Amino acid sequence: MPKFELLRANDATREVTEEALSYLETLFGNEAALGSLMAGRAEEGIGNPEEVRASVSLLALDLLERLA
Repeated sequence: MPKFELLRANDATREVTEEALSYLETLFGNEAALGSLMAGRAEEGIGNPEEVRASVSLLALDLLERLA
């Protein structure tokens, strides 16, 4: 069983694991989410903020889909 599934299966860690996934979706679930915006701001002046916002959002959504 993958380690993440062990966290979901354990009574002591199930609730906090699901809460963490909820935070991931809230903070990075789209380009306008707070975490995505902050990641983009970190790139201002040195990179492409719009690309970073989109990338972190897509990565988070991909991870959430794989863990569903």
